Amino acid sequence: MIVNNIFNTKNHDLGNGNTLNIIEIDEIDGNLKNYLDEKLISICYGPREIDISTVKLKILKFLNSKKKTLNGVSDNTIVMGAITEFMVHLFLNSLNFVQEFTFKNLEEGSMKKGFDGYYSLEENCWIVESKSGSIQTKGNSHATKINEAYSGLIKMLEGKTNNSPWENAYNHSIMVNSKKSISDKLNELDINYTRGKFENIKDFNIIPASTMIYNNEWDNRCNNFEDEVIKAIDDFNYKNIRVICINKKSLSNFRKYLES
Repeated sequence: MIVNNIFNTKNHDLGNGNTLNIIEIDEIDGNLKNYLDEKLISICYGPREIDISTVKLKILKFLNSKKKTLNGVSDNTIVMGAITEFMVHLFLNSLNFVQEFTFKNLEEGSMKKGFDGYYSLEENCWIVESKSGSIQTKGNSHATKINEAYSGLIKMLEGKTNNSPWENAYNHSIMVNSKKSISDKLNELDINYTRGKFENIKDFNIIPASTMIYNNEWDNRCNNFEDEVIKAIDDFNYKNIRVICINKKSLSNFRKYLES
């Protein structure tokens, strides 16, 4: 069942079954908190038997190990990327996408490497790349971040990164007990990558995601950026696409949730 009362979402039909989702998160209300409680463990650790208070503590320790700025609000790109990426995964879970990975990397104390997410939905697999930034930084917009996410996917698929993203995806699929057909396909893609046989993004279902952090600019946020984003993806190649744009008021509300 798709959860439709958790996120404040506007959906735009891009044609051919493709979608642009626009989400606004100004606070963690009761419904969102309950859904976080339900999904936090599985998003971060898959089938591992671990209690939610320990998971919260682990994430807090990771966030607290990073640089903080004035008033305890972190603008560190790692912290921002981790929190905003998590919200993308939470949203996709609400649409019944199945995680074939864990949010926490297999190496304790760090986030996942390679693709930001590898999902299945019915018979299709999807690759996620999430980018984020502060709206107060000149040049930041949903369109620029969606472009960055798309470019990141191309680099990984076309062998322009140091490590095979498929090896990490394969290892995660084993950890979360993915279907054998999914793990076998990831194994095949990793072998091809290692041998220099790379992929074309036009053959993949992709989910580029953008999150803008507003902080004190929340009341002045732009709500009419859809045309700019749609124009940005006009030249994208893909099999299918779902674009996610999140307006998030701050990073501190997620930290407060973890401390609760």
